[in-house]
Parts: sequence; structure tokens; C-alpha cells
Amino acid sequence: MGELRKLDVTLSQELITDMDQAIQTGDYSNRDDVIDDAMKLWRRRREAEHARIHALIQEGLDSGPPLEGPFDLEDIRRRGMDRLRREGRI
Repeated sequence: MGELRKLDVTLSQELITDMDQAIQTGDYSNRDDVIDDAMKLWRRRREAEHARIHALIQEGLDSGPPLEGPFDLEDIRRRGMDRLRREGRI
């Protein structure tokens, strides 16, 4: 994990209450563990989002050269929404 450093964090009362409830129910031993788990989750989500964006960029590059012609934003949106529906993503 590396060197540990003390860090002061300001949180809303709602988050503090949620953390304390998680400790009281035995999900966590202390607030440090809650914050540590939250940061690990944030890191995994961030890495997954970066991987998703990279895959989308690669998909665009792999799709071939750009098509020449008029730029029709509404047509692009419509085709994109149609594709998402076909793929079951919306």
C-alpha cells in the first residue's frame, strides 16, 4: 500500500452518519477503513472509465477514415441513439 500519511477531510453530516452506521453494523472497523474502501472504489471506477474511453477512441480509429460530406448533428444523434437501442444500452 505504501507510506501512510495523515489527511484531514471535511464531510457532510449525512456522510459521517452513513460511515458511523456502517461501523456500528460491523461492515467496517473504523472511519479510516470506510475512507480507504471508498478511495479504492473510486480508483477502480476511474480506471474503468478511462478504459472505456480508450476503447471508444480505439473503436473510432478502427472504423476507418472519416466520411466526407455535410455535417448533420441531428442525423448523427439519431444514428447514435438507434445504435444504442439495438445494442440494448438504453
